[in-house]
Amino acid sequence: MKTWITAAVLSFCSSLTLADIAYIQYYDGAEGTDYQSSGPEVTPDTPFAIASVGKAMTSVAVARLVDQGKLDWDAMAKSYLPNEMVRELGGMKSIKLKHLLRMSSGLPDYYGEEYINDATGDPNFNQTAENAVSYAYGEEPYFWPGSDYDYSNTGYVLAGIIIERVTGKT
Repeated sequence: MKTWITAAVLSFCSSLTLADIAYIQYYDGAEGTDYQSSGPEVTPDTPFAIASVGKAMTSVAVARLVDQGKLDWDAMAKSYLPNEMVRELGGMKSIKLKHLLRMSSGLPDYYGEEYINDATGDPNFNQTAENAVSYAYGEEPYFWPGSDYDYSNTGYVLAGIIIERVTGKT
């Protein structure tokens, strides 16, 4: 069985940076003796999907904005989001900013089979935050905000949109 090691993961090591890693490599075999190149050269400009690593960064950014008085943990998330998005996402009425980051919003996760198929099947797929969230449009909330927990990529994408709107930066 091959275990893939990507530059995105390796870059978390204190002694390595993305620029230090010439190729995405794989390790094959239990003894750790076989390293081989498996793809194109990786440069500092090579894009990587960072997946849930971004959630920690998003949380820190929101916390900093709360400390600066630009956001409020207990404010209704809808007050920071575009009206059309709020209308399309069921259950936004009672969701607070803290619910988005605690994964207790009850919002359905956009990151399902349909999104994955569209994102991986079309090289021209528009991978924006707004497009991602649209995959949760029209879905019923899973539970009342704050009453339960469900891992939600949607909440963190919404938090990212809020950060962009409050700071004016992408």
